[in-house]
Amino acid sequence: MSNYRKLSSQAEAEIDALRSQGVTLSDSDVIAINALCWEIETPSRRVSLARGKPVKCGNVYLWPLTIHSGAWFNEVGSEYESAEIALAYAMTHRDADLYTVEESQVKAWFKTIRATIDELRISMATIIDQSKRDELPVKKGAGITISQLAQMMVDNHGGSFEMWERQCSIDYIFDFIDTTCKQDEAEQKHVRNQKMTMILGRFTNSLLKRHKSNG
Repeated sequence: MSNYRKLSSQAEAEIDALRSQGVTLSDSDVIAINALCWEIETPSRRVSLARGKPVKCGNVYLWPLTIHSGAWFNEVGSEYESAEIALAYAMTHRDADLYTVEESQVKAWFKTIRATIDELRISMATIIDQSKRDELPVKKGAGITISQLAQMMVDNHGGSFEMWERQCSIDYIFDFIDTTCKQDEAEQKHVRNQKMTMILGRFTNSLLKRHKSNG
């Protein structure tokens, strides 16, 4: 996730550029520039949509699988005595480091759910229906690893490693890759969040104009 208390790399560049031109920035100016740059690098609405729609089941919420939780279920959870419960656990703990979880923990968690197994199955089916794809991410050692996929998304589209690995649904990532590749092919260029970039440009230009009028 984006850490708005820190300057993004783009914000640092914008601030340095303004100061090199003699512009004096107030704290509020720096905060505004940083917020706009974070929104360009990791749009908050995109992240929210990427998480998918949660489904409540008793006292827990199930979420679409991420590349991390999907890979864990594919490699580990599917081998548990109750793979069905392991899948539900993966959907509920998508942000956790699932590779440190023991099967006994999954069984203990299931006993805390205030819902019947049939209610849980219905909730899981609702989550699965959100996805248009049948396949989970590839296993480690087969083609691209989950770490390589997450890093590729960071390198090409911004955001953090954790966001792509543990917060975005699998289906969203595959659709995102497919859509951006087709857009790039059609436009012969990569345009990243034009609207927010335009707003940032207008704001920095207003700071320059203010500086010149004060000078």
